Amino acid sequence: MSADSSKFSDHEARTQEFVRLLSAHEQELSGYVVSLVPNWADADEVIQETKLRLWMQFDRYDPTKDFGGWARAIAYFMVLAYRKRSQRASARFSQQFVDVVSREAESLAVEASPLRQTLSDCLEKLGQAARGLLWACYAGNETIKEVAIRLGRSVRGTQRAVAEIRIDLQRCIEDAMRREESR
Repeated sequence: MSADSSKFSDHEARTQEFVRLLSAHEQELSGYVVSLVPNWADADEVIQETKLRLWMQFDRYDPTKDFGGWARAIAYFMVLAYRKRSQRASARFSQQFVDVVSREAESLAVEASPLRQTLSDCLEKLGQAARGLLWACYAGNETIKEVAIRLGRSVRGTQRAVAEIRIDLQRCIEDAMRREESR
């Protein structure tokens, strides 16, 4: 294997890890930003800027630390940058208010962390093909029909496969929660 192909596979592995972590924390991250930015369009812009910044700084992320906490910290600074750019938003909410809401959102995110980890573990158990199909159907802007056509599969078969994957995922999560409750 050449050095170039090794670099490519390292980059690909790094990209896949980033996508996996971001997708596991994306809803929480979006909720966090929306709680701090009053306008949906502005919040969406801050979320997109945050995702870009997360990718740009991913080489600085310590994998032994909580990705969600790291992402929220970066999002917080992106919200501050947004507030500096937007006089309208700054006039609506004081810095003290933003700090209080940020702390509250952080504590709620920490409480949700075990469930997020369970979801991540169950997604990992599904296997790469199943995760890829879920990702194609839910992470992008394509409909299940468009995904099926792109993959050369029947629409009905793709719908059934996604439904079965969702059932497997639900069972895994429920089993994990029952095991946790019985401890």
